[in-house]
Amino acid sequence: MTKYSPFNSRFLPNTQVVEERDGNISKYPHTDQLPRLLRALNYEFSVGLPDKIARVDHRAKDYMKIQKYLAVRIFCTMINEARRDNLQLCTLMDRNLVARISIVQHITEHVAPASVHRFKFYGGDDFFTHIYVNGKQVAFANHAIERFSERVPDHTGADLTRLLDSFFGSPIIVMECNNSPAFVIPYDKSVIAFPIRQSDNTAEYFLPTCLSGDEISQLNPIFPPPAYPSLYEAIYREPAVRNWDPILHGMRLKHSWQHKKPLTAPQYFKMAKHPWSKTGHLLDEICNIQGHGEGSRLLFIDNIPGHHFLTLLPGIRSIKFKGNIMTFSDAGCDYAVQELARGDYDGDGYEDALVLISTNYQGGSGRFNQAYLVSKTGPKQRQLKLTKMDAVLQSTTDRAIITRRN
Repeated sequence: MTKYSPFNSRFLPNTQVVEERDGNISKYPHTDQLPRLLRALNYEFSVGLPDKIARVDHRAKDYMKIQKYLAVRIFCTMINEARRDNLQLCTLMDRNLVARISIVQHITEHVAPASVHRFKFYGGDDFFTHIYVNGKQVAFANHAIERFSERVPDHTGADLTRLLDSFFGSPIIVMECNNSPAFVIPYDKSVIAFPIRQSDNTAEYFLPTCLSGDEISQLNPIFPPPAYPSLYEAIYREPAVRNWDPILHGMRLKHSWQHKKPLTAPQYFKMAKHPWSKTGHLLDEICNIQGHGEGSRLLFIDNIPGHHFLTLLPGIRSIKFKGNIMTFSDAGCDYAVQELARGDYDGDGYEDALVLISTNYQGGSGRFNQAYLVSKTGPKQRQLKLTKMDAVLQSTTDRAIITRRN
């Protein structure tokens, strides 16, 4: 039987969202409907925004693109997390780092003994794409989606939206989970894992189930960690120099799992409860609270167009990771941060790190080095942070850090 639902938008009334059928493959919504549905959603989105944000395109400054991204994310993930027409909306950055509302086309292969689910993302006729991990598409077993719904608390009707937002929402790290390789991603203050099964189709990862922290009895990093951003192209080659740190990201995931925090349903900003027409006018204020301004910058992770990106606060020109060395620059200096050693230096039972910060003046020969002992201060302190580095990077993987100078 063909699936259909009334479209939930005042900009396209009396419209049914229908399913497309081709043999044992179903697609929801129908491919031919996607342009009309997206046009109505974009009207609904733009009406509540200041013109300067609604009109942001590839020519805009990064600071305005950051505001546009925040607006699209609130609209897709918070306000439209559980629509009556069963549409899933996703925030995607196009190849010009401009956020777009994207309709998720849910592609189901009806095969015995259970269905297989794939997803494609429509952000316009020029942006209709799969999301690739390590050059491969991702297929979810029906069992994986059911287990996510059962094991991960969420708001009624939002489980599939949250699954996609979580899985594709941060770079994916492969770790050894219960003695098998798995994609591990952060969720709430813990982690969830998707064991990997090699698909008969070599261009695809097949994920048979979803594990929360309670079902994970063993989680160990792999060195060097296989780490993949979600990209729009099937061709992928790991870069020699990265602008994020997969080792640190993997360590954070293990620490989060070790704390055994129970998963909870997302707690949204109060602004998400306001009428959309009022929410849009708060974006500039929110970005300023986060430290962003006219000099803020947007970068794709690994500088490859895809779903993940970094934001740099004003004054920071670039950031790169190679091995255990991070380099970045501001208006007057070049910096290199290197972890030299780890161990329990002060005998308090918590691992410490010896870090060297090298500063080189641009346009001159001046330079100096500073050594820091970076320590946890208690069992609830999950991560570390250098005080001189507070303004370097804000991203979805950032955590609080404490510093003691040696």
